[in-house]
This record gives sequence, C-alpha cells and structure tokens, in this order.
Amino acid sequence: MKALEEWYGGEKAATVQFAEAFELCEYGTQPDKEELKRLFPMLKQ
Repeated sequence: MKALEEWYGGEKAATVQFAEAFELCEYGTQPDKEELKRLFPMLKQ
C-alpha cells in the first residue's frame, strides 16, 4: 500500500483492490525511481 501511495497518491491508491508484486532482477542492481520511470513510463506523475 505504501508503494501504491508513493506512485499514485493516497486518494487513488485507496481505490486499488488488487496489486501484483514483481522483482525486476533477483541478482542485479536495484533500480532507482528514475530508472523505474524509464522502464515503466505509465507510472510517471
């Protein structure tokens, strides 16, 4: 829920019923917020 609020805002996150978690790379580097925005442009605020 915390991540949903961070990406979508509290009001919109409160309406989410289901969310799927995933891992980009188990052994690689962890992407920062800017890299995630590049990989998933639909998340840009």
